[in-house]
Amino acid sequence: MLRKYCLRTTLAAALLLLILTSLVGLRIVISKNLSWKIPQEKHVLFLGASHVKRGIDDSITKSGYNMANSSERYLFTYLKLKRLLKDNPQIDQLFLQCAPTDLWEHADDKYFAENEQSLYIPTFFPFFSKEELDVYKDDPIQFCSMIVHSLLDFEYYRPQHNKKLLGGYVRDYKAFKEMNPKEVEHKMMEGKGGNTINRHYLHRIIDLAKSHHVSIHLIYCPVYHPEYVYDQDEFYEAYKKEFSDIELLDYSHWPVADDERIDAHHLNNKGAQRFTKELMKRFHFN
Repeated sequence: MLRKYCLRTTLAAALLLLILTSLVGLRIVISKNLSWKIPQEKHVLFLGASHVKRGIDDSITKSGYNMANSSERYLFTYLKLKRLLKDNPQIDQLFLQCAPTDLWEHADDKYFAENEQSLYIPTFFPFFSKEELDVYKDDPIQFCSMIVHSLLDFEYYRPQHNKKLLGGYVRDYKAFKEMNPKEVEHKMMEGKGGNTINRHYLHRIIDLAKSHHVSIHLIYCPVYHPEYVYDQDEFYEAYKKEFSDIELLDYSHWPVADDERIDAHHLNNKGAQRFTKELMKRFHFN
């Protein structure tokens, strides 16, 4: 009886492994065949995290295309940029978010936070090389559970669903909120994850853009009293030490009224339209 039980258990496990492996293969095939083509007239690209996602309204520009996403780390931006440049040779200019949240000493925390992984791991694992897999080698259980969960969600097998997860400006209810300055917290960020992964992939993004002859600008979007949350001196020192060969467009203290902000970190639709027009005027794209 024990032998039969062990045999059945082994066969069941082997069958489950075969099914999961087949589903991983199917996801990889679907993802690798996903078109990253954007309209031909769109040659100015905006990438990064929520500051850019909320701060650039690409509906008012013929040339600009916003594919930033909330809390996006540079590893995922790098994978995204590789596909965008491959499918869109017309791209010649990149505006990439670079704020204290990206360069602070514990920016890598978000790579391992469960809520952050729940979006990015299911969407991007089909594009991972060994280099990206190694990022999660010390946290295999949570990483694998994210993948298995997504394998059982058949929405991920629909190309249109995957495209929606890649980011972009959204005119939702938050886009019309107005900041109440009395609700802004004065609390410095704390963490423990270090910052080797995020900075490494920022270098990879810069090298990738240069190899495709794409002009790249790092952009620090308008924020309300950034010193309330991050050490500004640390940010500027990190930029000067590693990335100063790329221009930093520092709009952190660009004049913005309270009714042009969602909160201390993000512009609302009114602010995003004015900020987008500012960049259009300064960099001469329509």
